[in-house]
Amino acid sequence: MAGRPQDTMSMKIARRQKLAKRARIVLLVVGLSFGAFTFVSMMIWPPINHVSTGQTAQYPDIQPQSYRFSQARVYNAAIEVLDAERRFAVSERHDEAHIVNGTARTRFFTDDMVIRVQPNGDGGSIVFVSSRSRVGKSDFGQNARNIRQFFAALDRNLGVD
Repeated sequence: MAGRPQDTMSMKIARRQKLAKRARIVLLVVGLSFGAFTFVSMMIWPPINHVSTGQTAQYPDIQPQSYRFSQARVYNAAIEVLDAERRFAVSERHDEAHIVNGTARTRFFTDDMVIRVQPNGDGGSIVFVSSRSRVGKSDFGQNARNIRQFFAALDRNLGVD
């Protein structure tokens, strides 16, 4: 019987050492996975957190969009899109300047958007959009997606193909 408490104690120590080893392995795997994700994501998406139509070299496809409709009609359609789309919202309107500030929400973050509608001289209008992350140095491409999704919804609202 005298040997039994010591055996129990050494078994507890061995069990704790085994758990500590497993914990170190899990932390190592998690750390390496996060590092790999960060490296790969930086290779896929540029390390920026602000995208503007026609001004962001990393996204040459994101350009201001021209519409054949009047400035007032397109501005109102932009507000309707921000109000109607679940992840967008209007935060501030400047009706005389035809500028609307809005937000784009993802599961964890909120990005700020500015939509500016100007006349193009032909009776139509041109729309400039900017999207900026509130947090972090890289948006993993989310601001570009915000702008693309906004333009797709605006095209649907205006009945543009």
